[in-house]
Amino acid sequence: MVDYKIVEIDARKSWTTVAGGGDFIVEVAYHDSLWKCGKVLTGADGCDEAGAKELAPLQMGFPLPGAPRYSLIGRYVDDGGFASEPFYVGRSREIGPFPHANPDYFLIQLGPNDNNLFDNRGSLRVRISIREPGSAL
Repeated sequence: MVDYKIVEIDARKSWTTVAGGGDFIVEVAYHDSLWKCGKVLTGADGCDEAGAKELAPLQMGFPLPGAPRYSLIGRYVDDGGFASEPFYVGRSREIGPFPHANPDYFLIQLGPNDNNLFDNRGSLRVRISIREPGSAL
C-alpha cells in the first residue's frame, strides 16, 4: 500500500519536516508552486524546483554548494539532532529505506538551496509518497 500527502515547503524557511524515516521508502515529487527565491519568480529565467541555471558557489553560504541555486534540497535528522549533509532533490527523488532508523525520531526535511531566505516569497508543494521497499508506486 502507498500512502501520500501534499506538503507545502515555505520558501522563507530553511527546512520543513515532511516525513519520518524508518523501513520504508519516501518519494518526493514536484506537485506545483509559486515561489520566489533569490528575486527570481518560479518558471522565469530558468528558476523552479530544479533550481536556477547557475550553480551555488562554495563561498556564499548556500546549504548545498555545487547544486543549482534555489533548487529543492533535503536532509535527514536523527534522534540525537544530527543533520546529514544536504542532498539535491529537484523535481523528484526517492529516499530510503532506513532500516536502522527509529521512525519516531528520524526526520526527512526539505528546503530551498538559498543563502538569503529574507527575499523569498511563496511556497513549493510536493507530493510525498510513502511505501514499503519492493512495492510499486
